[in-house]
Amino acid sequence: MVEISPYVSPNNEVILSSANSYLNPACAKSLFKTLSLPSNWVYVYLVRHAESTAQSPNIIWWRSDEATLTEKWKKQAKFLWESLRKKWVIFDKVFSSTATRAFLTSRIVCESIWYDSYNIDLCHLIQEISNGKWEWLDKSIFRTPEIKEQMKLLTWDYKSPGWESQREVENRMKWWIAENTEKFIPKDWTNKIAFFSHALAIKCFLRAILNLKPSETWKLNIDNTSVTRLFYDGKKWYILAINDNTHLI
Repeated sequence: MVEISPYVSPNNEVILSSANSYLNPACAKSLFKTLSLPSNWVYVYLVRHAESTAQSPNIIWWRSDEATLTEKWKKQAKFLWESLRKKWVIFDKVFSSTATRAFLTSRIVCESIWYDSYNIDLCHLIQEISNGKWEWLDKSIFRTPEIKEQMKLLTWDYKSPGWESQREVENRMKWWIAENTEKFIPKDWTNKIAFFSHALAIKCFLRAILNLKPSETWKLNIDNTSVTRLFYDGKKWYILAINDNTHLI
């Protein structure tokens, strides 16, 4: 897990720095007081779905909306909702990818932390990257010298027939999450919003707000049911933790 706490960056756009410990709600309140942040901010949770059958090491799976969950998924989801309940986390709004594995994860978590699963909004714009015609094929197709050279040259702009590029995934994730988070910016209280999404989709979003090199997107780790926590004030992102998987330890 990468823990992050904020500081104002020179360009006043992204606010982050390394930290050593989990930032609990009390610390968060102190942090915002210290930084003199406005009261109208939103607490955002980016949650990856539980383990699914679309995680075979030798198969190109990525989007695979019809993929089911493995036997581990209920245990992972249980550990997550137990952790959220202990912290008295109550979501004001929940969005989920339309993929089965994301929706099932969001439903069991929400029903266990006092959020009506009928109010979960499904959205295809926070789905995983699409592999188009290569979906469910053997990964050996990637290992030809020609494909490797193209991927190295184009990095986040690379895509095969019917694919999305990582740049395209980043753009839709960044736009949609910001657009829908802004709708819940309150005047004088805190709202909590959750987005149940996917590993690479979350990585692409984080690459954008962290301003990483496209080749560094893969260095981010997003585990099953891990939580990435952020604050958003309508203009800037404040990152508290990336890949918080302590509930699984």
